Amino acid sequence: MSDLEKMLSRLSPAKQAILRKRMKGKAVELDDQQSVQTLVQTPNEQYVPYQPRAFQQAQLAAATEHGFCAWFYMETHRVGLDVSLFTQTIQVLVNHHAILQSRFVGDESEICLKQDKITDWQAQVIDLRTVSAHDASAQLAALREAFRRPRTIKESESFKITVCQLPNEELRIFLGADLTLLDLVSVEFLALQWRQLYEGRKVLTDFGALTFRDYSHTERVFQESSRQWSTSKDYWLSKLDELPRILTVDDIAENSQKLDIFDDQRFDYRVDLLPKSLWTKLKRYASEQKLTGSMVVYSLFTLVLSELSKIRRFSLEMRLFNRISFDTKVNDILGQYSSGILSSVDLSRQQNLQAYCRAIESQTWTDLDNGFYDVVSEQALSGKQKKPGIVFTSTISRYNEFVEEGSIPPMKWFGAMQDGVAHVPNQALELLIVENDGMLELHWFCDYSRSGNALTSIMQQTEQLILRVAQDPAFAFDTPLNDLQRILRESNQLMESAI
Repeated sequence: MSDLEKMLSRLSPAKQAILRKRMKGKAVELDDQQSVQTLVQTPNEQYVPYQPRAFQQAQLAAATEHGFCAWFYMETHRVGLDVSLFTQTIQVLVNHHAILQSRFVGDESEICLKQDKITDWQAQVIDLRTVSAHDASAQLAALREAFRRPRTIKESESFKITVCQLPNEELRIFLGADLTLLDLVSVEFLALQWRQLYEGRKVLTDFGALTFRDYSHTERVFQESSRQWSTSKDYWLSKLDELPRILTVDDIAENSQKLDIFDDQRFDYRVDLLPKSLWTKLKRYASEQKLTGSMVVYSLFTLVLSELSKIRRFSLEMRLFNRISFDTKVNDILGQYSSGILSSVDLSRQQNLQAYCRAIESQTWTDLDNGFYDVVSEQALSGKQKKPGIVFTSTISRYNEFVEEGSIPPMKWFGAMQDGVAHVPNQALELLIVENDGMLELHWFCDYSRSGNALTSIMQQTEQLILRVAQDPAFAFDTPLNDLQRILRESNQLMESAI
């Protein structure tokens, strides 16, 4: 008899029947011998504190060390929206999603997640339609500063939204999210649900009743009982000794800037775009070589890092949004599902770009097959990785979950992005690649506190190298790596002379 069955056997027949009805269809066969079922909460159990996931624990430890927690903010420009319906819709979703009513409780020795019984959350609407342009600009600047500022664990808010109404039906939308509670894919799913409810294409009950607490419990049971998780853990623990050193921004930066967490210049955001015609051309050629576009971009990113650091062999963190499909509605559950693997980079051999991309992709697929174990977070929790990291993230494969909205990511519904930032303790740079309506978007989230001009060089050279390869992929893929890195060196010398 499983633990869950033992728990049920202690309940009254009436309560057993209710719980079994609610659990129907929630079991997932992981292999021939095991199954995992979600914990179905009684009204009282949903408010009992529970253990955060490993990634969240690592983020909380870093927040305690550095004095600020993980926070994402974006400001968009939008025209033509029913503001009343827009804010009413998000209020309904906040009341529905337990994670948006949750906070971290406890002390440094043990921090837990807890859902509040009562929440006073509300969207804020500011009417600037009748004030002067000068006053409107000043209020927008004040809001921007308030959303941009770093937050401690105690100050942080799970989710925050402010809508400013301007003349001619123009809107400025300010959105903030605690990245310890929500990953960016969850913010995308929230935007998707928001739009579907706003447009009347779905009702709240379509999104299911499971919570992040359910998922976290199920994941822990999975870790305790699944051969897949055990195999993944063994894979990484045996591989750690063989992996080259993890590359950090300190390997590239010559001088450290002394910037406080409240310095306006410390955190920044940038986006580079590769036009649809060139991105399509690059993906098509990569596909003919049995490669994926995202892995080609990643390979070019590592080439730039190697050239700037003068290190030929290193490891790099690859961020995953690792939702395990325990339930058909798992994508409806908002939460923090991130985990990390360590990608091994080896540029010591003489080879052309195509061979290098193929080696990177082959190794990455093997690593992803063993992605259940969050090796990056576990290493951070053990104190073995403290320096400011460099992270690569791709959401391109995740957007097949948003097919109802076509080829445009859900957050684009909020309008054109005007400003943004991500404060992530122990992270100097993240490259997040997104496909938007056929274009490739390179989103850069930067912490300049220890980087000098290094981060600017990384971003500029990566964008330029991707552009060059996309313009003539057949030639580029046949080019020896040494020649590509020589081009990077010449480009870097030109930028330095311009400065």
